[in-house]
Amino acid sequence: MATRVIDDVIPSSERQLICNWLDQKDQYLDVRPDVTSKSPKFDNKDWPWFSIENALDYVLDKPYKVESVIFYKAKGAFRLHVDSANGEDNLYKVIIFPLKISGPASTVIFDNHWYGPSGKFSKKEIPQFEYTLQLDTEKIYIPDMREYKTDDVKIRSLLDDLIEKRKKIDGRHYDYSKIQNINDRPFDRNAHKKYMNHIPYENLHGLTVEKIVDWQEGSAFTFDRTQIHCGTNTHTEKVFCTVFTFLA
Repeated sequence: MATRVIDDVIPSSERQLICNWLDQKDQYLDVRPDVTSKSPKFDNKDWPWFSIENALDYVLDKPYKVESVIFYKAKGAFRLHVDSANGEDNLYKVIIFPLKISGPASTVIFDNHWYGPSGKFSKKEIPQFEYTLQLDTEKIYIPDMREYKTDDVKIRSLLDDLIEKRKKIDGRHYDYSKIQNINDRPFDRNAHKKYMNHIPYENLHGLTVEKIVDWQEGSAFTFDRTQIHCGTNTHTEKVFCTVFTFLA
């Protein structure tokens, strides 16, 4: 089993320090209606690096090199994807540190691997410019951000920024035959309904769950960077850190 869960990795005082830092305005801050994020360079020392570096040294059992580190405060859930960079030979682990959770949160890690570039998986085309806009408790699905009309300056600025970023992204995979360990069996409908109804059911056909990791604040879990995974949509909001590593 590639997935490993380690309890009590980051103490509550350090988790609170990280959450406070995530709320501060600085050059790293990226705020959207449904997610706030920061992605500092790992070698910089102008963020709570010591907590994450100490935790990495504790949970990883091989020499590693950090490619990137991202902090999130998110209301939504990630769909099927893989964090395999450009498919390098020295890919190591994805490490997720749950920091603060409102409502139950989990990650579904599949016993299916992808050895090509990072990207999302779908049986049907993923529109490049679709977006679900979170406004307080209301969710607005936008089929094409380029055609969305609004007089709200902040929302328009957000969508324009996302449009520019989406122009540079092409990580969409539709050919499941290249996924390792794929089969032709229907996915468990109960698991889909309980954890992943934000994902079209047909997108899960042929995949096998290795482990559903229930998040615990202060813990960590690791899995191979070639493993397909997704978030669940059972939480209200979650704050976490994700680190992507190579073998050193």
